[in-house]
Amino acid sequence: MIVTFSPCNTKQPAKWTQPAPDQFRCEWRGQNYEVDFSDPGIEYEIPEEVADVVHKAWRETEDGPLHVQVPSLGRLSEEVTIDFGEQVELSW
Repeated sequence: MIVTFSPCNTKQPAKWTQPAPDQFRCEWRGQNYEVDFSDPGIEYEIPEEVADVVHKAWRETEDGPLHVQVPSLGRLSEEVTIDFGEQVELSW
């Protein structure tokens, strides 16, 4: 899994958890968001209700690692990409 954290100009960083492989839960500004990318696919449509916390999700091949672009956990000045490779469970 490859996660890119984009700069987020907020004083309230998002809290991310991963309840299952390719599933994300985010708590941000008093709201809870959940998104599931476990279905096979190459390009995922981001539901409008989670577009603020997940900007983009894709795989380069159907069996490849999931790429997600999300707002940063804290205040960053530039994008940071973390490549977890074949690891399916992340911890923040």
